[in-house]
Amino acid sequence: TAQACVDNGVPKLVVVSSGAVTRPESVGFKITNVFGRIMDYKIAGETELRRIYSTSKASHYTIIRPGGLSSSPSTGASSVEVSQGD
Repeated sequence: TAQACVDNGVPKLVVVSSGAVTRPESVGFKITNVFGRIMDYKIAGETELRRIYSTSKASHYTIIRPGGLSSSPSTGASSVEVSQGD
């Protein structure tokens, strides 16, 4: 858990979440959330992670929010979105 990482001095925690987690009106959020409220738990986990790390000076975190995959042909690196925050 995030708290265990901070307590034990783990310098960096990486969490893989979901690209639609902060967009509750999106189709991706709604479809994924049908399967046991997964998105609700993901955003709650991200919120708790930020709370725990807010007072840590030695430990840091990164949240990766990948999008969906498809069987369509690749559109190339120019269509990949890299951003910080929502």
